[in-house]
Amino acid sequence: MYILFRETKNNWYSIAALLSTIYSRHLDVEARPVKFGEIKNFPPDETVVAYSFMSFDLEVVKEEVVQLKKQGYTLIAGGPHASADPEGCLGMGFDHVFIGDGEENILRFLMGERES
Repeated sequence: MYILFRETKNNWYSIAALLSTIYSRHLDVEARPVKFGEIKNFPPDETVVAYSFMSFDLEVVKEEVVQLKKQGYTLIAGGPHASADPEGCLGMGFDHVFIGDGEENILRFLMGERES
């Protein structure tokens, strides 16, 4: 399984903490940060695309979510905007939305606790 963290200029520190958490637990998953154009290099049926974003990134995220859902990717959201508007994120097309501490949530998700 792959988990791709959609990298932007505003979320690198969040991604670094999440990657560290995943790899410190030695989970059977390949996790990495990616630019949007790189996502298509991974098979949709084996890939989760994770977004951590702020409200001012919302329009770009909406456009990307539409494209990725059409291709069959599983999408998860966290970060400031998702915590403030989880229902809105689900309505945009995210499969799972995490509120609060990303490190704890991503571990639970990867270990099979996949509640929306």
